[in-house]
Amino acid sequence: MDRRTLLKAGAASLALAAVGGGIWISRNREKEERRSSVITGPWMDLGRNQGQTRAGGPRSRSHSWLLPDLKEAVMVVPDRPHRIEEAMNPEERAAMKRTRRFTVSTSLQRLRDDPVPPKPKGELRVLAVGDSVTFGWGVSREQSWPAQVQARLKAQGLNARVLNCGVPANPLPTMAAYIATAGLRHRPDLVLFCRRPHTPNAQEFRQAWERAKTTGVPMLPCLPPISRFDLMGMKMYQREGALIEEITGTKPVELTDDLRAAQGQRGFGVRALGSEVELYNLESGEVLAKETTPQRDLPLSFYDIIDADEDIAEPLMFDSGHPDAAGFEVVADTITQAILERGLLKT
Repeated sequence: MDRRTLLKAGAASLALAAVGGGIWISRNREKEERRSSVITGPWMDLGRNQGQTRAGGPRSRSHSWLLPDLKEAVMVVPDRPHRIEEAMNPEERAAMKRTRRFTVSTSLQRLRDDPVPPKPKGELRVLAVGDSVTFGWGVSREQSWPAQVQARLKAQGLNARVLNCGVPANPLPTMAAYIATAGLRHRPDLVLFCRRPHTPNAQEFRQAWERAKTTGVPMLPCLPPISRFDLMGMKMYQREGALIEEITGTKPVELTDDLRAAQGQRGFGVRALGSEVELYNLESGEVLAKETTPQRDLPLSFYDIIDADEDIAEPLMFDSGHPDAAGFEVVADTITQAILERGLLKT
């Protein structure tokens, strides 16, 4: 092979390598864009968290909370019902067609909120303590329900500041620890305790409520809304309301009811019929798919169908656990109404 032929072959190889490298970089950049930033970490100010090792033995560890001073941390999350494992697995998450992006900023006080100054005279201060629904998963801070409740209370003439103390996947013991430590430093007049027990006897809810109650701050239990794609939640939510009322001595704000009323018979959902579960159109009654009911989550085939068609959605909810921006307006209306009707903030 002469020198000219060798140069041509070398150039062709470099070109192919460049194209291949470009494809590899492009694909990996696309995957990177689908990954979310880390937004939580240990916070020793909340005290020790008594947990269990995998072997079952006790250990002491710190509670986890939002990281301080985040600046527009990018979150890329499923924009449809999904399995927890699907959202946690990088490869499965990268393969999703329906995702949404939002950003998270936090104060030095580790809240998804503006910096909180010392409480001024005449201000009514409310702590909204809860999990991802309180945090405002999937939407901007301004669209979260704590921000909207604050605006609604001010419109009613109340000088109220509602602090967003929500943390994704916030465990009940951590919520109680926050209220009794860092939260108490804000001198709250009211705590909105927003979490479902998700267990038949709600023992962990009972313990967390009792610890938070020792602060002497008035508290209102609020139960986040249940999606029509959450089979287990739909079975439990009515019983949970009565259980929480028995534990707290207070009728909880059941957000599922008002959200369902606002949804009407629109969109899509799932329903269990004996040993089977159906994916169906609520308005027309058309059944899109039917499978044997799994022990947890939905049949895998349902997720594939939903991922392929963005029109298959539940009004006011964007996945199987979180309201969208319009849904959070309904949540904010319901909580504001409960605060006002029960006279929980006194000027």
